[in-house]
Amino acid sequence: MMTNQNNNGSTTATENNNENKRRRNKRLLQRSFNIVGCVAFVTGTNNPKGMGRAFVNALLREGAKTIYATVRNNDKIHQLDDLVKSSDGRVVVVVLDVVTDIDTVRTLGIQYPDVNLVINNAGASFSCDGGNTLELDPEKAKKEMEVNYFAPLRVVQAFASNLKKTTSSSNCENDDKNKTNKKKSVRSTNNDDDESEIDNYSSASAAALVTVASILSFRNVWATGYGCSKTALHYLTDAHRRDLGGDDNEYNTLVIGVYPGAIDTDMNAKYEYKKYSSASVADELMIALKEGKEHLFPDPYAKKHINDYLKRSNKTLQQQQQKDII
Repeated sequence: MMTNQNNNGSTTATENNNENKRRRNKRLLQRSFNIVGCVAFVTGTNNPKGMGRAFVNALLREGAKTIYATVRNNDKIHQLDDLVKSSDGRVVVVVLDVVTDIDTVRTLGIQYPDVNLVINNAGASFSCDGGNTLELDPEKAKKEMEVNYFAPLRVVQAFASNLKKTTSSSNCENDDKNKTNKKKSVRSTNNDDDESEIDNYSSASAAALVTVASILSFRNVWATGYGCSKTALHYLTDAHRRDLGGDDNEYNTLVIGVYPGAIDTDMNAKYEYKKYSSASVADELMIALKEGKEHLFPDPYAKKHINDYLKRSNKTLQQQQQKDII
């Protein structure tokens, strides 16, 4: 009898594992996004070392049809001259300050109706010198909220009609090619034998929204004003996922939160810790889009601290349960 129970238990475990794989594949297909032939709108591409510029380069490499790249003012346009020339017209520079040009932001969806990938990358930090809340300048913190929270919110609202998609074929330039690439991508990442789930391409996301937050959304150590703004952006991203790509609504938009840590950008220039390139973040994002990942911690620093956060959260939960707090 003991042997039979073990066998039954083993069989049940195997069945559960297979079912979990099937569900994972189905969710992957529902959330994955085709970069080939997409039309992207990327904010914050001024800086050659920045993540925005790296995203543009990666999208070009991966076969995006058109990439609208924003710069804050006319003085910044020339910084993308070489990229525009080498892209054969696929990169289009848009002069836009997402904080001050509010009326223009509100009409983005009308101006660029073919956009089906929005990358909210523009961000700023004005209070990275310390984390003491008693010394925090409220005006600097307010500016950070304007750039890092309210501006991304307005951009998403402007592109709402673009992002409210339910089918995968509406914005694909070459659907047969995309279908083949999609199926190959899913097979290579899952190694699962369930072809019936993998062949169900029609449920893949037709639109995607990417929000660049920060590992400080989960790690309260310094730059309090900046961290608060990025934590608010993290919460907003989760809300977008509920409203645009949740299991309980009609839309099937992939919503990705990106939480970089130590990235080699001008914002982090004064810090001595080891940093990772913006290009490496962009490479990770391309994979996340193809694989339908909803949370991306793109560098070792970010991965370490999210794991530490989860361990601390689990320990706190256990302690609260033991004390009957919850």
